[in-house]
Amino acid sequence: MCAGATFACAVWLQALSAASSAGGAAAAAADEASAASAASVTAIGSAASASGATLGGSAARAVVMGLAALLALYLGWLLSQLNRFLTLNKIPCHLPGTWLAGNAWDLASLPKVRYAGKPDTQALFKTQAQLALDSGHGLFRIALFRYVPFLSREWVVVADWELAKELLSQGSFGTFDKGSMYKLASPLIGHGLLAQPDGAEWKQTRRMVSPGFHPRMLRLAVAVAVETTAAMCERWDRNGGGGGDGTSCFQSNLPDEMLRLTIDVLGAKSAYLLRCHILY
Repeated sequence: MCAGATFACAVWLQALSAASSAGGAAAAAADEASAASAASVTAIGSAASASGATLGGSAARAVVMGLAALLALYLGWLLSQLNRFLTLNKIPCHLPGTWLAGNAWDLASLPKVRYAGKPDTQALFKTQAQLALDSGHGLFRIALFRYVPFLSREWVVVADWELAKELLSQGSFGTFDKGSMYKLASPLIGHGLLAQPDGAEWKQTRRMVSPGFHPRMLRLAVAVAVETTAAMCERWDRNGGGGGDGTSCFQSNLPDEMLRLTIDVLGAKSAYLLRCHILY
């Protein structure tokens, strides 16, 4: 029995030794797998870093190329406007202005019109016109954001009567463009004689409205306007009542009054023309 126990113990020790060897081999394999996994993670990290560096370099190149394209477009716009700049530089601008904003600050800093709250541009234009006449040019220029695309605006104002006469003469027909302001104002002023560019359509419209500018028609229009305005003043006196100091006062909406006066003048003139058969 002792021999059997001894044999069983030896077998158990041999099995335990084999199991231990197998466990060591498995641990070694696990270590090798862990090392391989770590190496793989390191490789992935290196690849990610390289990819990030590549993407960062591509983004930087894209930004530089975009800026270069914008600069090229801006230089192209400046070259396309060069002739305009050189021509307008011959016209004096008596306002100081700035390189970027032009005379925008000069206009914004004007004193405000009482009650309206808007810049008093009428006084500015009057002063600039007098300076233009005194300098002998008869013209002056106002610029806004001159070197900024899409915002660049310049106006040339004629202050001399002889220059205005030459500008409106038949010899200058088709020479000057009415500009983009007329296009922007087309919803307000329509597409009639005022907004039409010089051309065949303008000539046809001008022939249609020419009878309205005949001296006889102008005398009639003045008479009707005076009569209608006098009637409006009488209505104001009746509505205001007489004050103790001989004055009268009442509250009304002036734009509505002017609109009513315009309609009354046009209505009275049309009625007179129909009565006299002038429109037929």
